Amino acid sequence: MWTTPVHVTAALPPLDTAMTIDGRAAGHPRLQTDADPEGMTIIGTLNNCAGGMTPWGTYLMAEENFHGYFMTSNRDAEGKADLSTLPVREAERHKRYGVPGGLYAWGPMHYRFDITKEPNEPNRFGHIIEIKEDGGDHGAAPGTLSILVRCGDPAVAEVGAVWNPDTSENGWFGSPDNAATDAQGRLWVFIDQGRNWSKTGKSDGLYGVETEGAARGTSKLFFRCPVGGEMCGPYFTDDQETLFLAVQHPGTDGTNELAGFNRASTFEDPATRWPDFDPAMPPCPAVVVVVTKQGGGKIAV
Repeated sequence: MWTTPVHVTAALPPLDTAMTIDGRAAGHPRLQTDADPEGMTIIGTLNNCAGGMTPWGTYLMAEENFHGYFMTSNRDAEGKADLSTLPVREAERHKRYGVPGGLYAWGPMHYRFDITKEPNEPNRFGHIIEIKEDGGDHGAAPGTLSILVRCGDPAVAEVGAVWNPDTSENGWFGSPDNAATDAQGRLWVFIDQGRNWSKTGKSDGLYGVETEGAARGTSKLFFRCPVGGEMCGPYFTDDQETLFLAVQHPGTDGTNELAGFNRASTFEDPATRWPDFDPAMPPCPAVVVVVTKQGGGKIAV
């Protein structure tokens, strides 16, 4: 689902920001609502996470966890969401995405977030589709997509992970999230395991994955996130000599599973005090700037 560029200013609240749908999804019946019977206009954007610039100068945003904004006023005898009033196929699709998540009380304030009243509204969020068009022609109708790696621990057969054999024990990862590319065509991936990071035994981090030649599918760990945190970005400057990383909520997720800590992290008793490591300071989110040790030159070249 593609949207046309929109200029947002402080005078234009997000709940009033209109974006016109473009591409094959435009006007589809599953995007049509009472407020938008033609299925051509989306109001606002939710929970943006991964994103970045394309080589042809557009910006991609990814909406994650959009299911949490939706609720239903229909409940069964046990107080659980009742989707029986929806068409069976639509109810199945909503369940697949965890709709209604009910994490935020938007429904009582804005009726379009109540799927009882607007069952198609969730279909208008949570999409990014990117393909490789034939011949490098971005106007071409046919295209291909391929799987670079299958994430997970390659040592556990039932996981079905597929990596280049040169990927080391520290190189494999799960739960890929944010991504970017560098001038060499290497893919950089942030992972977001949430509170389940203990299942891999690794905190989140940034990995570089080769995409061409004999090394294709080889992954290497570049930056390890502080425990309980989540990473966003990454973003390279044009000369690839500076890399920006954003660390969110360090010391928050899954700290009950942190060996030697094994309890909930609180303000008074945090699992880490990153980035200051000052006993008088709590853990703080931060933007990290990475440059080479030589004080110049391209990163990871």
